[in-house]
Amino acid sequence: MIPVESKIRTVSSVLAGEVMVMEAAQRNLVPDTSVLKGKQAFLEPGNQGLAAGGLGRASSREETLAAEVEELKTALGEAHIEIRVWKKSVAPAGPYADIEVIRLDAGMSTARFCRLPDIPRCSYALFQARQRVGAPAGKSPWPALSWTPWSRPQRSTPRTGRRGDTGGST
Repeated sequence: MIPVESKIRTVSSVLAGEVMVMEAAQRNLVPDTSVLKGKQAFLEPGNQGLAAGGLGRASSREETLAAEVEELKTALGEAHIEIRVWKKSVAPAGPYADIEVIRLDAGMSTARFCRLPDIPRCSYALFQARQRVGAPAGKSPWPALSWTPWSRPQRSTPRTGRRGDTGGST
């Protein structure tokens, strides 16, 4: 009886083309038909797996996990869409919106509250002014260049000439 390791080495060398079937049979002192049968036995499971469509049929555990993965992907996609819709419907709150709620719950004045976390009072007051008029909070405490609480409305007509010049001829 030939050991299994020796059979595997013999069949591998025949498949790799290192030796011919007859030469491998003579080295192991077996008939060449047994080497051919060993080769067929070695290749048969691979051929069946490829004919079945790859790695073969998945186990019931794998099928269950695959179904669960698909279900979770669907749920994640739905949640992602809901979050995107929610983000578009809600304006960004800005950096001071959360702490304004804390200040109001504590009933503290702006000056006293700004001293506790060492927030610049003028920046926080500017945030409050923007909140009062309904301006967007922005990404920083500083206003956008197009809007400030103290800015004048834009002129409807451009200026013509110098100060005091009415535009007529002299």
